[in-house]
Amino acid sequence: MVHVQHLFKQYKNTEKPSVDDLSFSFEKGTIVGLLGPNGAGKTTTISILCGLIRAYAGDVNVLGMNLKSNTEELKYKIGVVPQQIALYPELSCKENLIYYGKLYSLSGKVLTEKIHTLLQQFGLLEHAD
Repeated sequence: MVHVQHLFKQYKNTEKPSVDDLSFSFEKGTIVGLLGPNGAGKTTTISILCGLIRAYAGDVNVLGMNLKSNTEELKYKIGVVPQQIALYPELSCKENLIYYGKLYSLSGKVLTEKIHTLLQQFGLLEHAD
């Protein structure tokens, strides 16, 4: 179900990688937890598995699909619920939606229409800005 081999990710201007040669595998029906101290790379690993950020090296297969060649399709099949509210208070409602839409490669008219639909659906049109 999830197979990760030699995953590597280092952020710009950091001395150490966040994820360094990480490999693991588990099959359907397995319950898995990532445990470790702050800075161990747990969030980075999950973000890579969900296609939100890219690893510099390694191979990831989720649901039988290679993440590199099926990123957009996998984004619609898997996701993550953060432990904290995932909104940025310094951004408006609309700006938060733009930010998350761009994470999913939405842009232009498609992004604008999707944001309008969501704001309308949740009764937030008058609070967009």
